[in-house]
Amino acid sequence: MVVGRPSMPVRTRVAALTSAALLLSSLTAIGAATAAEPTAGSAATAAGDAASGDAAEAWAAKVEDDVQHTLAAGGTTDVMIAFEDRADLAAAARVDDWDERGEAVVTALMETAEESQRATRAELDAAGADYEAYWIANAILVRDATEEIARRVAAQPGVDQVLEVAQYEVPELLPAEDAPAVQAAAPEWGVAAVHADRVWTDVDVRGEGLVIANIDTGVQFDHPALAASYRGMNADGTVTHDYHWYDPAHICPSSAPCDNQGHGTHTMGTMAGGDAGGTAIGVAPGARWIAAKGCEATAQVACSITSLVASGQWTLAPTDASGRNPRTDLRPHVVNNSWGADTLGFADPFYDQIVDAWNAAGVFAVFSSGNDGANGCTTVGSPADSPGAYAVGAHDPANLIAPFSSRGPGPNDRIRPDIAAPGVAVRSSVPGSAYGTANGTSMAAPHVTATVALMWSAAPSLIGDIDGTRELLGTTAVDTPNEECGGTEERNNAFGEGRLDAYAAVTASPIGATGLLSGVVTDDESGEPVPGVLLRASSDGYQRTTVTGPDGRYDMTLVAGAYELTATAYGYAPGGSAGVTVAEGATTTLDVGLTRLPSVTVSGTVTDRPGQGWPLYAGISIAGYPHGTVWTDPATGRYEVELPATTAYTLTVRPQAEGYATSSRVVEVGDDDLTADFAATVETTECLAPGYAPAHTGAFASFDDGLPAGWAVQTTRGNGWETGDTGGRGNLTGGDGGFASIDSASGQLLEDGVLASAPADLSAVAAPVLSFRTDLLLSRGVAEADVSVDGGATWQNVWRRTAHSRGPRQEQVPLPEAAGRDDVRVRFHYRNDIANNGWWQLDDVLLGARTCEPVEGGIVLGQVRDDRTGAALDGATVTSDDGSVTATTTATPADPELGGGFYSTFVPGSGDHELTAEHDLGQHGTQRRTVTVEPGAVTRADFELGTGELEVSSAVVEETVEVGGTRTATVTVTNVGTAPASFELAERNTSFEQQRDTLATLPGAPLRRAIVPDDGGPLDPAAAAAADAGA
Repeated sequence: MVVGRPSMPVRTRVAALTSAALLLSSLTAIGAATAAEPTAGSAATAAGDAASGDAAEAWAAKVEDDVQHTLAAGGTTDVMIAFEDRADLAAAARVDDWDERGEAVVTALMETAEESQRATRAELDAAGADYEAYWIANAILVRDATEEIARRVAAQPGVDQVLEVAQYEVPELLPAEDAPAVQAAAPEWGVAAVHADRVWTDVDVRGEGLVIANIDTGVQFDHPALAASYRGMNADGTVTHDYHWYDPAHICPSSAPCDNQGHGTHTMGTMAGGDAGGTAIGVAPGARWIAAKGCEATAQVACSITSLVASGQWTLAPTDASGRNPRTDLRPHVVNNSWGADTLGFADPFYDQIVDAWNAAGVFAVFSSGNDGANGCTTVGSPADSPGAYAVGAHDPANLIAPFSSRGPGPNDRIRPDIAAPGVAVRSSVPGSAYGTANGTSMAAPHVTATVALMWSAAPSLIGDIDGTRELLGTTAVDTPNEECGGTEERNNAFGEGRLDAYAAVTASPIGATGLLSGVVTDDESGEPVPGVLLRASSDGYQRTTVTGPDGRYDMTLVAGAYELTATAYGYAPGGSAGVTVAEGATTTLDVGLTRLPSVTVSGTVTDRPGQGWPLYAGISIAGYPHGTVWTDPATGRYEVELPATTAYTLTVRPQAEGYATSSRVVEVGDDDLTADFAATVETTECLAPGYAPAHTGAFASFDDGLPAGWAVQTTRGNGWETGDTGGRGNLTGGDGGFASIDSASGQLLEDGVLASAPADLSAVAAPVLSFRTDLLLSRGVAEADVSVDGGATWQNVWRRTAHSRGPRQEQVPLPEAAGRDDVRVRFHYRNDIANNGWWQLDDVLLGARTCEPVEGGIVLGQVRDDRTGAALDGATVTSDDGSVTATTTATPADPELGGGFYSTFVPGSGDHELTAEHDLGQHGTQRRTVTVEPGAVTRADFELGTGELEVSSAVVEETVEVGGTRTATVTVTNVGTAPASFELAERNTSFEQQRDTLATLPGAPLRRAIVPDDGGPLDPAAAAAADAGA
């Protein structure tokens, strides 16, 4: 057996025994025996050593669950090994020269990867593994990894994770209606909407001297709109693909660029396309382009993380066609990434590193925010939610946010997206030397990417200035209010900073003779540098802003002239200086001292607005507050925060329970402590807040029993509106039971039909709405809702869609004109222009007012922890004997002080309830307690679950045994924990050592000789008998 840990008590946690003496008997070979260290949630084996124990821990902690399951079943799989070390790129990012800056960044990345990957690569080489190492993201791809390889790798120091090779969805060209008509040679609507054409004419800049890249499905390089701007196109008409095109998975049939899906050609056209198709499709037609095929776009593979990482690395240091001889001086200035994935359960540790490397090297990284807006807030995808990425949402020709455009907030309540750009009915190039129209944030992002090229082309001093470029894009964007997902009129989680204005961004850039303004901002009292200070230089309507770094230093490239400099920072009085002169080609140094403000305590309580009136667990975001979200106590709803005095703050309250509205209020803080209470309102759209039940006044149709009385169907073509599940898809609206639908895909027909309601008396309804559940699949056509307040004499359109609006989805439209009317009607009209394409499902239609009525009961909440370590236990269940309580504890990553293991549930009624907490994994015991529920109140019930912990008397048990003999050894295992524990004793076959000096003393077998024929055949029976006799 294998020698284990040193001879000292070994403690570990398992599930279940009190105390036992274990007998190891019938040892048949010389060796060391030990009771193996048990692991939580599993049986203990009486064998183990330090190496195997550490390897087991590394396997469990570092190897992704799906990888473990695949390999443990005997299979192989591709894995990505992520390493802990990160290169320090700060010094490289400060290098002024473009070529030297790129080289410095790549050198730092390569050196870090070489050092941290060395031992693991040696292991992989020894195992004969097929692998590829990356330096831009400190990672290694291992193809067809076995369990043995994964275990050995996981045990290596410096390895952070062993992950499944992820895939992103292929970014589809979302179907769209025809783009708005434009005159021949005129710019497409999106180009005109961002005023790029004014940059061409007024500033005489089209992106000359700049290089744009996309990581996408590829590009048709000889498309008439793109061929002239391809960097691989030589002056003599020949083409060179080295350093200009990269296909890491070798999808294209030759070394030339290809696009087997169409998406990449479309996005590149919006960036650098010309007017060969009759209209100007590109924002920066003077820029050159290169491309990497990060999306395989095949039936087997969408966009693999391996191709995306390889493409990200190539973008920073393009190579020749063989993948050798990288040249950082040929990296692009801007890279467009119109791809991504939703963040539900998704974690990508690699692209954050890539974006950081791009930024350090001065490459501006643009990402589409995603097309998941139909699912509401917090839907911005990854990597667009990365802190270093510049995320782009989509708006339509009417300057409305596109329904599909993903909304923020992002992680840590960051405003996302950063900006919005045209992304509906965008016409651009597609493979086959053709043109097509598409929807998507994929179409919006290229407008921003190309705008950066225009800015840097007009103002070369901006090249590589990532923060300065972001600031200019944001401050010149057109503010567009949107309250859907929080924020302000100036910055919100639908439009970000607003709608892109390329002309304003370019003309605000430092065009012409420039100089540098730099300095350090310090605390007046301590002299210490102050990071995060916002500095604004203003001169006759022109202004630039920047933020100090960790060392308090700032730098701004400005057009030569006189400026007023202001410095503002949280906790300090504003500072700065007037009459600052910046001279051409010179550096002006201006240090700024700031005076710290006194602080006061702002405190209060967040409660449910009556209704129930109970305290609420909520996060409070404070504009300008640098320390993150302030959280209320879950049981009392109280919060407390220190804020600088004599300042106004906007506090935004987001209750954590589902079904409450987010609210904001300006709080004026004076010289004294202040109380600011908040009352949260229940959202009536679906009535999901705990302790409330939906109710309504007016007319309601559920379609459970077919078409309600008074409703009518008018069919122009096709089968028209029907009730029941004619398409066999189930109810996709989010409702249950019956529904109404008009279904082109089911009948394979063109459909055009109207579903009209019965009259509704709303004479007693003060604030009526039209509310309905919906699932709409529509490529070309229209779905709309009209309302009549005069019995059908006249109609007004109140809701209209011309593209997908997939369910489950609840729509609610205010109808102020219907208040007090006694004959209100609604009609739903659907028309599609492509047969066998799409449907519209409707359910739970309300004309009237939706309310949420309180239900008698209370809230029970608390945390479940380990009784010995105090660690939070996520995934534990809390249940009641009567079935009224069923809750599961969850992590609280946004509120680290709470620490997870948290549950909260509504309990109807009142009185005593017996609650039991337990953990599904079984390594913990259970705990029961009686909880008294009071109506309209919050009751806290915390649980601490015991665990078994075994102490082994000796880690090594060793005996010498003669062959044929027996020995007995005893090891004592004691449960010193607080819950029952059990384990299993097993034998491990690790061979044995036989003493040579015992061989002569052992009894020998009788000597026997036999005559064996040499013909290779069996012995002749007679010869065998003779041999036996001779023996």
